[in-house]
Amino acid sequence: SGRLAGVDPSDAMVEAAKSRLGGNSDVQVAGADNLPFEDGTFDAIVFCQVLCYIPDVVGALVEARRVLKPTGRILILETDFGEFTLFSSDPDRVQRVISRLKGMMAHTTLPRQVPMMMQKAGLRIQAADAIALMSVGTTSTESWIGNMILGSFPKMAADKPDPDHPTDSEDFLEEQKKLSEAGHFFGSGNRFLFLGVPA
Repeated sequence: SGRLAGVDPSDAMVEAAKSRLGGNSDVQVAGADNLPFEDGTFDAIVFCQVLCYIPDVVGALVEARRVLKPTGRILILETDFGEFTLFSSDPDRVQRVISRLKGMMAHTTLPRQVPMMMQKAGLRIQAADAIALMSVGTTSTESWIGNMILGSFPKMAADKPDPDHPTDSEDFLEEQKKLSEAGHFFGSGNRFLFLGVPA
């Protein structure tokens, strides 16, 4: 039988993971740059929307390669937040709101650099794919796109308001809600999947 292990620098997140995963797991408080596992431990390692928050991505991938078996694989899934397409009467406001991500993440367009970073970490890309995420007509926070447009983006803009455009968050959210109610909503973004193996 397999074993699931994971790390997070937050005590609260580790406790939440333990309660959800149950007994057949090993979740520890640690950073991706210093994994508490022996060399060659794992058959597979998954980074799902994680590397965008880590300043030293290459360092994290080097450490992941260390604990990966020689025949193991690394799976990376990341979103390019510079590729969001959204219908709006004010495209400049959309860009200002989305730009607030730069204060929350270390890398907002990470997928573009992943091939270079994997190579520097001693990994070879075995496969790659793009996953389009889209909501049209109407949307809600039940969908990933809707959750970003109606939830995360305006919240981040409200938390760090632009002094020159203090109502951006409210105006952005109000317009997108009205577009959805009228059946005129359009939003899309791309996630990218990379499968790597030791070079």
